Amino acid sequence: MTNIKTIVLDLPDLLLDPNNSDIYFNLGKSYFENSKLIQAREAFTRTIGLDPRHGSAYYYQGIINENMFKYSLKNYGDCINFGAEDNMFEKYCNL
Repeated sequence: MTNIKTIVLDLPDLLLDPNNSDIYFNLGKSYFENSKLIQAREAFTRTIGLDPRHGSAYYYQGIINENMFKYSLKNYGDCINFGAEDNMFEKYCNL
């Protein structure tokens, strides 16, 4: 696992070279390995914005999106099981 210090050490590099996709990628990996998925997703999105052919950034972003999708399915299931007020989920799905 990457130490949280790696995240802090990458930040000055971004100030010196804000268009370096590899710095954003390394930052994203550090966030990912420290379970900071929202920050990791943002860093990988920036990586892809700077280098649309950065395959590894797409890989990690795919893992993050898959995890977020699983959580959203669980949340929607809980919404139905525990009876959200005003039939929120049904309205969302146009049921």
